[in-house]
Amino acid sequence: MLVSLVKATAWRKRKKNFVRQSLLVLLTTAVGTAAGAY
Repeated sequence: MLVSLVKATAWRKRKKNFVRQSLLVLLTTAVGTAAGAY
């Protein structure tokens, strides 16, 4: 049970990092597109 708890915590942390990276990529892409539009 403890192992599954650790796995779930690690997965949640990885998911949070993945979401943060995705937002960062989207933000960078949006800024790049806006800069290219000007």
